[in-house]
Amino acid sequence: MLIKSADDKSKRLALLEDLQKSPLLDRRQRDSLRDEQFRLKRGIAGERDAAHFLDNYLRDDPDRMLLHDLRFQVDGEVVQIDHLILTRGMVVYLLETKNFNGILRDSEARSI
Repeated sequence: MLIKSADDKSKRLALLEDLQKSPLLDRRQRDSLRDEQFRLKRGIAGERDAAHFLDNYLRDDPDRMLLHDLRFQVDGEVVQIDHLILTRGMVVYLLETKNFNGILRDSEARSI
C-alpha cells in the first residue's frame, strides 16, 4: 500500500539549468553545475524506476506500507530516505536507490 509518493525535484533541476546561464560564472563553475545537473537527472530517473517497481510490487499488499522520498532534519543536517517499507510484522526496510543499468526482475525470494 502506497502511503507517500516521491517529491517533485523539477525546481532543483530548473535552478541548476538557470545557474549555468549566469555570465558571472567561469567555465569550470558552469561545467561543475552541468555535471551536478546530469547526476541529479540520473538519480531522479533511478529513484523513479525503483519507485515504479515497488509501487507495482506492493500496490495490493495489505501487510506492507510504502513511503518514498522522506526527509528529516537531524542536528541541523538533512537526512533523506529514498524508499521505506514497513510491514505489519514490524520489519522495516530502508532502501537507498542508485541509478541502475539493465533489467530489474522480481526474484524467487520475495523478501520485500
